[in-house]
Amino acid sequence: MIHIARDRRDEHGVSIRPDTVWFALAATWSARAVADGRTHAAQRAVYHHDQVHAALERLCDRKCAYCEAPAPASTSWDVEHYRPKGRVSERADHPGYYWLAYVWENLLPSCELCNRRRKDRPTWDQAEPGTTSGKGDRFPLADEATRAMDPSGDLAAEARLLIDPTHDDPEEHITFTLTGHAVPREGSAMGAASIEVYHLNRRRLRSWRQAHIALALELIDRLTRNGSHTLPEAVGLIADTLGDSSLPWAGAVRAIARDPRAFGLA
Repeated sequence: MIHIARDRRDEHGVSIRPDTVWFALAATWSARAVADGRTHAAQRAVYHHDQVHAALERLCDRKCAYCEAPAPASTSWDVEHYRPKGRVSERADHPGYYWLAYVWENLLPSCELCNRRRKDRPTWDQAEPGTTSGKGDRFPLADEATRAMDPSGDLAAEARLLIDPTHDDPEEHITFTLTGHAVPREGSAMGAASIEVYHLNRRRLRSWRQAHIALALELIDRLTRNGSHTLPEAVGLIADTLGDSSLPWAGAVRAIARDPRAFGLA
């Protein structure tokens, strides 16, 4: 996971967001949601509008905002609500953040395996059952007393435990190991919760990260072995290329530059 600038522009200088017509539609339905209160039924046609979907995909470089897996050619992305719109798993009396159902800043593109509760299915090499996780309606807080229960609540006061990559810097909270495992950085509680809720250590995802890290290390070794680059130069070059924000699993490669020794680079 890496930081995503919500105010990004494309190569032509155009803001990557839906047009003003959609924002007007979203404002109308947001007002309806506030008026309806707990009874509001979120309108998929609004928050999953084609313009929203296209803008989110481009905003996140065609990657899942959470795990950085590239957009699959055979399936569609979920338009994910960072704060869940219909209910909150951690609190039975919470109606969900219905008033945020159409708020651009609450929407992210997510792959199904991060956004929905799914079992980590066995692989050929790992036949034992895996864990079941995924975000679903989960939105844990460090202090439940800070939770906003309705539109009058203070969202900024919530003791959030889940990383919002458009608001937080995920690299302050999560790093990676040589085997591709996501681990909390310096004991970050936000990192630990996000890894578990977003299911960031599911087997196939971990294997892809491990392969990407191995490729980066092989390239660094080649650059230093032939004497064309010092180790710091090689690490920096590979981190700048394979760690580019447009590429999958950039965060894992950037972790090498952050702590080369953890990846066997002395």
